[in-house]
Amino acid sequence: MSTYSFWRFNDDSKIDIVDCVHHAAEMGFDGVEVLQMQMPREDNDYLQKIKQAAHLEGLCLMGLSTHQSFISTDAAKRRENVQKTNNSIELAYRMGIPTMRVNTGRWGTSKDFDELMANRGVEPRLPGVSDDEAFGWVIDCLGSAARRPRSAG
Repeated sequence: MSTYSFWRFNDDSKIDIVDCVHHAAEMGFDGVEVLQMQMPREDNDYLQKIKQAAHLEGLCLMGLSTHQSFISTDAAKRRENVQKTNNSIELAYRMGIPTMRVNTGRWGTSKDFDELMANRGVEPRLPGVSDDEAFGWVIDCLGSAARRPRSAG
């Protein structure tokens, strides 16, 4: 179960990940995917609280879902998003999470998320950019993230 599924579970309020872990256990799930953008902070104390809650509930933290965008004509922005991905890899490592779901980005041509969803996730390309060029950026960025230095811990 992804913590995203509980984010606005009852009254449209953003439920804390630790509470999501408890809800997942009550519902009989075996594992939890943590939505990184749902995390209010990324300090070690909070990471260990998430880990402890999962352990006490008998659930595995099986995935970390991340959000970044490698689809940009700006090479510096793509490098920033590679660094963001490297940070996510480090968070997963510190929580003992073995897998990540990496959202590689979108064109960003929708005015907001509601418009994107109304169009079933389909957006027009950036002017002058081909799908092949964008796929190349994604492949290069993922390759850079995969070659990141190992954790010193």
